[in-house]
Amino acid sequence: MRKIVVTALSLLAMSGCSAAPDTYDFAVADAQERLVNGTYPKGSIQNFSSHNITPSSLGEGRIEWQIRMDDGNVGFRCESQLTPANDEDTQVRIVSQCGQDTGDEQDMIIEAARRSLERLIESNLTGKPYVKGDV
Repeated sequence: MRKIVVTALSLLAMSGCSAAPDTYDFAVADAQERLVNGTYPKGSIQNFSSHNITPSSLGEGRIEWQIRMDDGNVGFRCESQLTPANDEDTQVRIVSQCGQDTGDEQDMIIEAARRSLERLIESNLTGKPYVKGDV
């Protein structure tokens, strides 16, 4: 009996789980349009308080994020890949990578910026408040 109760509680807990953190309830095209057309205040990316954030579409399922100073020269870029997370294309999975123009993806500052970008994406697509700091 005890085993049945534990199993039932486990199933109930699992049924209430939401989608994976990088999965959102949008079709790929809708999520891409929303992210590319979003408004991102200057300095929203952690460790880059004086940088502008400019997203642009690189074709279906790809977004480039330019994180640059006002001069447009100093900064780095990120790219997000959007893929369907289910067969119905009602959910999208987003994976982002960032690097300096030299391609140094191992830099801890850029990694913190990538995590910050992921939270910015999550805020845009879920309406949750954006938290800039490293969580």
